[in-house]
Amino acid sequence: KGFIIFPYEISTMSIFERYSANVPMFFPSKKFLKELIETKQIRLNSKYSCKYPENMERALGKDWNFWLDRADFYNTEEFKYLQYFDSIVQLKEMIKNVDLIKISNLMKEHNRIRILNINKKWDDVLLDFEKRIN
Repeated sequence: KGFIIFPYEISTMSIFERYSANVPMFFPSKKFLKELIETKQIRLNSKYSCKYPENMERALGKDWNFWLDRADFYNTEEFKYLQYFDSIVQLKEMIKNVDLIKISNLMKEHNRIRILNINKKWDDVLLDFEKRIN
């Protein structure tokens, strides 16, 4: 009916696949994910993660929020209707009360729009390319 995801990377194909299949997904909010990382309850397996968050801070500065801001699952324009929780207690409440069918249907409609937008972008790229070679 849906997935609860504690991310191991900021971009994974499985998120795109599940979203394209209109499967509801639950993610920790940015604040909660950062808390989980800082308290070493979870770890992201990125190139910065061998001494995480120390390497991330070295590479990106003390405020490495911009890295999390660029995570696919926090891109709320591209991936509308993802669900975010600030704690495990809140997640449990959401699971009890959320209408998964409604979320899936909203995702389905948004996916139609996404496909149209992606096709338009590709058309623009190809038209531009055609102009350049002619």
